[in-house]
Amino acid sequence: MLVDRQTFFKSQRRLQKVPFNQTEEWFDKCGYNETVCKFFIDDPNDPQIGCWGTSFKRRLIGKHLIIAGESYLDTITTQHLRDFYKEIISYGFSIIEITAFRFYDTKFEIGIRRAGFLRPM
Repeated sequence: MLVDRQTFFKSQRRLQKVPFNQTEEWFDKCGYNETVCKFFIDDPNDPQIGCWGTSFKRRLIGKHLIIAGESYLDTITTQHLRDFYKEIISYGFSIIEITAFRFYDTKFEIGIRRAGFLRPM
C-alpha cells in the first residue's frame, strides 16, 4: 500500500531488519524530496515489510522507481514478499529497480520472481 512519509516511518519502527539506507535519518541526511519518493508498506497497523524508493519519469520509457532494499520482520515468508511486490507493480511503473545490500536470500529471490521480477542478464 502506498502511504505518506509519517505513516511509513511510524510503521517501520515495528520491523526488525531495517537497512541503513531505508531509515528516516538517511532520508533526511540525503535531502530527498517527498514528492519524488514513494513509501510502501504492506499493512500500516501490522507491518511485515516496507520500503521507500525514488520515482522519476524517463523520456520514452515512463515512470521509473528505484528501491534500495526493504525493511522487514524475520518471520516474513515468500508469500508476503510476492504479494508486496505484486502490489508495487500494480502502481504502473514502467521500470522498477531493486537493490538489496544484504546476503543472498532464497526467500527474497523466490518472492520477487513469483511477483514477476526478472534478474538482469
